[in-house]
Amino acid sequence: MVALRRAPRLATRSWVASAAGALCVAAPIAAFAQLAPLPSAAGSGLGGGQASALTFLPGVRVSQTVSDNLGHGPSGQERAGWQTDVSPHITASMRTSRAQASLNYSLHALYRSTDGDSDSSLRHDLRASGNALLVGDWFGVQGSASTYYVNTSPFGVLSADPITSDLNTSRVSTATLTPYVVGRLGTFADYRAQYSLSRSSTSENTSAIVSRGSDEVQLTLVSGPQFRKWGWSVLSRGSNREYRNGLDLSSVSTSLSAYYVVSPELRLGASATHSYIEGLANSKGETRGWGPGVSLDWAPNPRTTLRASAADLYYGSSSALALSHRAERWTFGLNYSRGVFTSNNAGILLYNPSTTLTGGVYDAALNTVFQQLVAQGLITNNDTVLASGVVNDALVRSHALSATLGYRLARGSVALTAYRNVRETLLDSTLFLTPGNPLITSSFGRFLSRGVSLSVGVPLSSRSNVAMGLSSSETESLTSADAARLTTLNATLSTRFDARTTGSIGYRRTVQSAVQGGVSSYDENALIGTVDMRF
Repeated sequence: MVALRRAPRLATRSWVASAAGALCVAAPIAAFAQLAPLPSAAGSGLGGGQASALTFLPGVRVSQTVSDNLGHGPSGQERAGWQTDVSPHITASMRTSRAQASLNYSLHALYRSTDGDSDSSLRHDLRASGNALLVGDWFGVQGSASTYYVNTSPFGVLSADPITSDLNTSRVSTATLTPYVVGRLGTFADYRAQYSLSRSSTSENTSAIVSRGSDEVQLTLVSGPQFRKWGWSVLSRGSNREYRNGLDLSSVSTSLSAYYVVSPELRLGASATHSYIEGLANSKGETRGWGPGVSLDWAPNPRTTLRASAADLYYGSSSALALSHRAERWTFGLNYSRGVFTSNNAGILLYNPSTTLTGGVYDAALNTVFQQLVAQGLITNNDTVLASGVVNDALVRSHALSATLGYRLARGSVALTAYRNVRETLLDSTLFLTPGNPLITSSFGRFLSRGVSLSVGVPLSSRSNVAMGLSSSETESLTSADAARLTTLNATLSTRFDARTTGSIGYRRTVQSAVQGGVSSYDENALIGTVDMRF
């Protein structure tokens, strides 16, 4: 792991650094999202810094939208209307020497009226996580929960803000609870054992096979202080996922990893991984096997990190790369991954700029350009859904590349994000070979998602600023003739009336076009006014 506040140095005894090789080889596609600091017997791993008091900020946000095509009808079938969104919301956080937690929740009470027809709905948006040591430094619990809305079909009527739309949208909810035990075997090794219980639910209109939940057991052993220039780690995990149609799928993997510290800035690793994924067979009909892997962690200076891994597993190659750099006025992050998803929500393409711009290593608070981009609303500090549509099957092969560039101008900031992702459900392919267990799915086979977005924020005064954005995303089926593009242009003027009240007025133009095939098309112009009051 990189020493964040001093000269670049790879710590040989931290949980993150020592387990990195095993994690990157055992599950390269998810490795960099999982390398958050883990508690150890030597310390809580919950930050170790000064405790901060509980922050609790309730409020209510009222938005009024006037649209010339609120129903997103095709040309000649436009229906003008208006929509009111009243959203009570809570932002809370806590950090002590033994616990940390964060909560962002809002309840959207929506009322729509279109040419005399009206309807209403309630929708929840939740992001919550926590970690606490309960008994000494050896027993703790982690947990997380989320609820959000996505466009259901990438070829249906798409919305730039799915939570406020009643067309072609689905709710996705997940909750995970992970009790863990950590300790040290003298100077020989540190260990962590954990059990994760995860449950998922979606709207009934979700058009794919969705896991109802999973159970996972994981054991990690990491070389202790007696190992200096070289070290080792063992990561073993087993999981079982349950689906709505009564199908259960299990997977098991064990990774043996060794690394060598070439210099304080460079660590090289090699590994051997045995993996088994039920129903996923290679060309020889094998559903399990060993494969070699290599990894690299390099921090040439305190502002730059490069982490890479590659493995040749029984079903094919898996790899991951994360590059980040921060300077005084700009910051850049790039993520690449190739592998197979077997998680509860395998096919939802999530992206977190804070992880990308810090390489999964640096504390985002140290990146002042990133913090300014978040403060101006140009990028988010949470997971966001990049691609349109839910392709959420038991097994999904993914090949993804994403990058974000942020720049601090003399007045204002600019953020540019681009991504490309090829995803393939393995349910309908010849690789899915569960005997006597035929599956029925309406997923989209193999398809390509790509997109780019540009956001600019310019302060007008200490109280007001202007934000402008242009984004375009395209989804193309590689197994059919369907392809759709969604383009959004927006401009918003925001102002702070007092310490607790802000307001904004903006314009948004949204155009969905059929690149090919018979997918939906529409265009919309909307004016949006918002007042946000915190108590």
